[in-house]
Amino acid sequence: MSMKFAFGRLCLAAIVWVSSGLPLPAQPTAGAPQLLPQNQGWAYTRTGRWSGTFKIEDQVAVFAGSRYGFVRGLKVPLDNTDPLHAEAVLKDGQVYVPVSFAAFLTLKTVTAPTPAPDYLRDRWVYDLPRPAYTPPPTARTLPVNGQTWVDFADVGQALGLHVLSDPSGLVCIGRNPDFDFTTHELNVRDSVITAFDTPDKIASAKVALKYLPALPAMVPPPPASNIPRAAYNLTGFNFRLLGSKPPSPGVYPRLLFSPEDIPFLQERVKNNRVMQMSLAAAEALFANSWWDPKTADGQYFAKLAKGEPATETSEGHAASIYSSDVNYPTNCLTSMALFCLLSGDDVHGQMAADALCNYYKAKEAKIDEILSASESEFAFVPALSGYSAAQWQGMDKLVNHLDLGLALDFAGHWMSPEQKDLMRRIIAKATYGRRPTAGNGLSHLLAVTAIEGLPGYDAEAAAADAELAQSFLDFGFDQKGLLTPDGAKAGNLQFQVLAMVVLARRNDNLWGHPHWRNFLAGAEATSPAPAVGPDANDGGPYDTQTIMEFHAFYPDNTQADRVLAHRFPSFNPSALDLTLYSAQLANETSAHMHQLKLRLPGPSYPGFVSSLLYDTDWTPPARGE
Repeated sequence: MSMKFAFGRLCLAAIVWVSSGLPLPAQPTAGAPQLLPQNQGWAYTRTGRWSGTFKIEDQVAVFAGSRYGFVRGLKVPLDNTDPLHAEAVLKDGQVYVPVSFAAFLTLKTVTAPTPAPDYLRDRWVYDLPRPAYTPPPTARTLPVNGQTWVDFADVGQALGLHVLSDPSGLVCIGRNPDFDFTTHELNVRDSVITAFDTPDKIASAKVALKYLPALPAMVPPPPASNIPRAAYNLTGFNFRLLGSKPPSPGVYPRLLFSPEDIPFLQERVKNNRVMQMSLAAAEALFANSWWDPKTADGQYFAKLAKGEPATETSEGHAASIYSSDVNYPTNCLTSMALFCLLSGDDVHGQMAADALCNYYKAKEAKIDEILSASESEFAFVPALSGYSAAQWQGMDKLVNHLDLGLALDFAGHWMSPEQKDLMRRIIAKATYGRRPTAGNGLSHLLAVTAIEGLPGYDAEAAAADAELAQSFLDFGFDQKGLLTPDGAKAGNLQFQVLAMVVLARRNDNLWGHPHWRNFLAGAEATSPAPAVGPDANDGGPYDTQTIMEFHAFYPDNTQADRVLAHRFPSFNPSALDLTLYSAQLANETSAHMHQLKLRLPGPSYPGFVSSLLYDTDWTPPARGE
């Protein structure tokens, strides 16, 4: 594929200006920045990125401090062996890069092995083959993190290429001897520089503040981990609960368990009273709501599954099941899909899959609107002020992030290829090039990993999210298992836990982290009172949901038995009469269960409920222990 890939097709006004040599309208110099026309190539407008990359489409370019470089207009990691950390280094006025990146200067043409999806073209980071290359002895070098980096301009000059070095740290090298930023292209230069922004760092604050009232909202990278893996201890860890190897891309479920693990989980239900209670409660709740055509939920479900217009139900708006702090329809449907996997209910599983696809399909136009908006619009247009180009925050609420990845994962079992591709596209659009915060922001990792290996998968984001999960264990907890002030900001930890399961299934097991191993000591130190009422002890970092999940993966941990028995002093799982419990549920009315605040169990509901999947029994300590 030619590297003049389809830029001309867009017929953008900015490109017309640049290619014709006509001066761009003058940037206002007096007063605060203001919303500029979106079609004239200004930095941080809709056409800014295109005008910048069009200018350097025949160049190999870097910017000091950025992790990205451009090769014939294509954005690539500066170092494909360390894409999250390697930044071009400015030293004594020279910009140094990895030898592997400088090798691109030897190529006369470049072909992208995998084209970017059209809807992600201006966000896409390419993985281009890098030729073998030995720099000339005349090129200056610099040691960087155990590697020898090379002066980018020295290599270009040694190859007889035209080198343009800008005092800002921008270096462009190519075969065009006339390449330059003329007087009337200084604003195009700004657009070039802003193209080097990464999801967690602005290339030039000085340039950004010429066009925006404040720096674009970004999540900074987490502190680097300072605890070696040799300090991890997985003694007693329940590896079996991780399931088998993740299946091929596009096969579901894949995040928390694989299709061949379903019989194991069904057997686990038979041997686990708390899990049986959760399934019984879920069945009773569904029977009195989504599966009852006389209820508002049931009518909504039937129409949504068919793709017919319907009135959405929610808490306070005819919902039969009590909920708070979640998106009611997707939470119920995602939990329903998991219930159907465990119970073998293909009828309701298929309906849940159809309903979820139709629900998210209705979101796609709004997602596209956010993707097409610019940083200047996010800054100046009130209706867009809750969004940004690089944060998960904002987009997360639009796509009901707690359920997005698990919706595809659990319901994908019943989805057609077309439905799975719809969900893949929704997830790719929503997640690519974004960064989350700790805690339940790691729903981003689950969504990204749900489409691993498929078009639109963001491998860089997955790696960054994995670092966030590890860093939180380093700095969010102390050695005693107590939350640090920074850790307490994360709130509930359900998606930290789920992220750790996803990563452990992919050979990155954080469960042995020494701070995490002391999590229950932290729970005991907080001295929670015995449970009173439906929400007691739940909703925070040391909630019952997280403690049971910890116990599921460390089943021999007697500290978990002690904490759970303290929280529920009048309940012994081994003494549960499931027949009586199920009969009591069968006699309950939907209104009474709602009055009792009986929420729907499931892993995508942080706190307040059992996760169902990782419910586990506990043994109350003997008197005096």
